[in-house]
Amino acid sequence: GVITLVAHPLASLFRFYSDLSPMADLVEGRVVSWGTVGSSAAVMGGLCLALGFAGSLIFKNRELATYSGQ
Repeated sequence: GVITLVAHPLASLFRFYSDLSPMADLVEGRVVSWGTVGSSAAVMGGLCLALGFAGSLIFKNRELATYSGQ
């Protein structure tokens, strides 16, 4: 139904995130290379920057609260 139409594109959009699995390797006792750690950190840093930039654009001209000072 409608949920499938929304969920499948979102799942495919964020599939790269599920492919990051350094924690699974650590839990299983496998060696995690510095390349894997670096690429995971780069992806997470890029996502944080993109979301922070989008949030700043969205809330740039919005006044979320007004304090009267009294």
